[in-house]
Amino acid sequence: MNILFLFDYPIISNRGGVERVTNLLANQFRMLGHSVIYVASDFETGKSLHESSQFNQFYLSGNEFEKKSKLNEIIKSNNISHIINQSSMANTVRLLNGLKSDRLKVISVLHNRPYAILGMESKYAMLNHPISLRNRLSLYATRVFPLLYRAFVKQRNDKLYQQIIDVSDRFIMLSDKFKYRLLDINNSIKDSSKIDYINNPNTFTSPIFDVKSKENIIIWVGRLYDPQKNTRDFIDVWNIFQKCHPDWEAVIIGDGPHRHILEIYANKKNLKNLSFVGNKTNVEEYYKRAKFLCMTSLYEGWPMTLAESMAYGCVPVLFNTFESAEEIITNNKNGILIPPFKLKFMANAISDLASDENKRIAMSQNAQESIAKYNVEQIVQIWIDKLSSERS
Repeated sequence: MNILFLFDYPIISNRGGVERVTNLLANQFRMLGHSVIYVASDFETGKSLHESSQFNQFYLSGNEFEKKSKLNEIIKSNNISHIINQSSMANTVRLLNGLKSDRLKVISVLHNRPYAILGMESKYAMLNHPISLRNRLSLYATRVFPLLYRAFVKQRNDKLYQQIIDVSDRFIMLSDKFKYRLLDINNSIKDSSKIDYINNPNTFTSPIFDVKSKENIIIWVGRLYDPQKNTRDFIDVWNIFQKCHPDWEAVIIGDGPHRHILEIYANKKNLKNLSFVGNKTNVEEYYKRAKFLCMTSLYEGWPMTLAESMAYGCVPVLFNTFESAEEIITNNKNGILIPPFKLKFMANAISDLASDENKRIAMSQNAQESIAKYNVEQIVQIWIDKLSSERS
């Protein structure tokens, strides 16, 4: 097979979760003898090429017509048989419109929870940091007309998902629970047989080390971008927890547009032993040292930080705000699922486990063992089977 991965930005393996997963899958496909190229659909020509260089990576620039012409040229010159669209958004839908055929198969992947904020619009509005006028108007509508805004969000997503299905041979969710969420909310999809799921692979192999050697550290890992990542709630959880555990440390790993706002928020609370360390290329060193990973997101797809931390024996404690969480976590066995946005509940759950070292060690070992079933070889074989079934 000749496979083209389509994404908004250049695939740089140490960037976001989608990029890491794409690179991991691509490397496995190549090892199995398949040809793989990357195409960045929204490449900024002013960006230095060395920063985004990658083997067999192509960049689209110009207006929509020029991008589509370039994409067609890349498809023909590389004899592409399958496109894996890693960016199920309106811009890639327009690029893919009219491309799929008996010769070329298009598989689109939704890397997030379908209808992501449906049901939590008020929390979304509370955490928003609007900059543009459009975002401010959207935030105003959310607060003043919540039911009307919910209907608008649903209608917009209904339209997008149907467009993705129309331009694709298969529409992949990251969990079977997402597949059923999509179909439960939208019962007007024309061809539901196209909707399928494949879990993301774990990007780390569980190392062998003594989980008893872990330190009194809680980590939060992700892009500092609210509302989705909801870092503010982690800061509030730490504020509750650290009052009874002054010998513990909290580390926020990652960067993003809201880092300065969040640092100010934390400073106003005069918190102790909380540090922002920015992006880290050696994040596995933090996974290895930390006893807990705390996840406070409003929504996720198949969060790589969750799987990666579990591979290193971090016990995950997270809000049960996305359906795949229950697929990855068996509550109180390999992690703890917290009712959405219950800050004291989360702080107390971590506190109880921090005081019970035997239970923490058992859950740490269970986390490592349970995540092994998502190893890349197993997930890639599922991908190969799905792609093979789409051959002409």
